[in-house]
Amino acid sequence: TEKERYRDAAGGYRQLNSREVAQAVVSFAGFPGEAKDKIRNFLNKESISSIARESEFSYAGIYTDSVSATQLLLPAMIQRKVWKQVAADKASADWLDYARFHIVWLIGDILREHYQQRDHLFPSSRASLVSAHIDNWFDPIYQIAVAAIRSSIEPIRNSDQYPGHREFFRTAANYRTMESNLRNAIQLASNFGNPTANLPT
Repeated sequence: TEKERYRDAAGGYRQLNSREVAQAVVSFAGFPGEAKDKIRNFLNKESISSIARESEFSYAGIYTDSVSATQLLLPAMIQRKVWKQVAADKASADWLDYARFHIVWLIGDILREHYQQRDHLFPSSRASLVSAHIDNWFDPIYQIAVAAIRSSIEPIRNSDQYPGHREFFRTAANYRTMESNLRNAIQLASNFGNPTANLPT
């Protein structure tokens, strides 16, 4: 049934609060810094300018009258998977905790590119299908997003110019570097197989 998609592994129902969903949606839409630092403004329905993204976004622009719970669930499910995986992996890279919202953003970019999706949120039918198969496709997509961030941060993190992890993830130029390195990471992963092979059609 429809309700079964909302069960967690322990058998209970997943509970999502408005802040968690908003952070997931804002990150997925391409504004990870604002998801972390300005989500209160967003929930207060204020328009927020993003220097790093060189654009503005608003509550009304995302939470339209036609938006469905299914559309919001996909980013929220991705965010929960990212949080869990980062918790398991963070001993391998001290910057991973700072990168969580950016990983959600880059996963969103990969999915939008794969499905040729221009809007911030997926249509309900597509969101439902991708959500239902998340356990099948998540791992390789997550690894690509992490690889893109790693190749952006590692070359400069030991330099005198490195501002620290928090500032790194708030700097506009680094967003563009991550986007560029995402394309490289996708291409590299493609040399070893199709990383999007398990995404539903």
